[in-house]
Amino acid sequence: MHKGIILLVKGESPLEKVREFLDEYKDNVWDWYQIGERWNQSLAPMFEKFEKEVKKILNIDKNGMISQKEIDSKQSELQVLWKSLNGKGSNPYCNNYKLPETGNFYYILPLKDCINTVKKWQQTIQDCIKEEKKAEYWITRYNDWNMYGYLLGKAANLYQQKFCFDCNVFNIESYDYNIPNDIENYHAIMIYIHN
Repeated sequence: MHKGIILLVKGESPLEKVREFLDEYKDNVWDWYQIGERWNQSLAPMFEKFEKEVKKILNIDKNGMISQKEIDSKQSELQVLWKSLNGKGSNPYCNNYKLPETGNFYYILPLKDCINTVKKWQQTIQDCIKEEKKAEYWITRYNDWNMYGYLLGKAANLYQQKFCFDCNVFNIESYDYNIPNDIENYHAIMIYIHN
C-alpha cells in the first residue's frame, strides 16, 4: 500500500532527523520510503488552487478518476497552469518517478508556510471512531473476526497516537499527532511510504 505522511520536525538538519526517525520503523511501518514523490507538491501553498483549476484541463470520469494517458497528454498545459499560480518545480501531476531523490520543490517547508494544509491532513478523534465503526460493520455484517481485529488495531494505534501506516501527520519531537502551538523553527516534510 502507498501512503503520504507529513512529519513535523524542529531545528537544524530536518531531513537528517527525519531519516534517523524513519530508520527506527523500517519493516514495521514501511518497507520503502521516499521524500515527497507521489505527494511531491501537496504542501505547496497553491496546491488546492491547482487541484480546482486542473478540472478544467483534465477529463475526470464519473468515479473521479483520471487516466495516466490523459495526464501524460496534458503535461504541458498542467505545467503552464502550475507556473501561472507561481508554483515552482514540476507540477503535482508530473511523472514523479523522474524526480530527484529529494522530491520536488515543496517536499519540505517551514511549518508556518503550510500550516493550513497540515491541519487539513491531521487525523482527529473522528478518524479513530470511524475505524471502530468499520470494525463493528465487519463483525455485524460478515462475522469476520480477522477484519474486526485488524480495524480495531488501526483504531488503537490512532487513539494511542502511534507512528503507524495509518497516521497522516506525526510530530517526531513530541511523538504524537499534535501540531505544536509554537511553530517557529518547525518544518513539515512530506514522506511517501509503502508497506
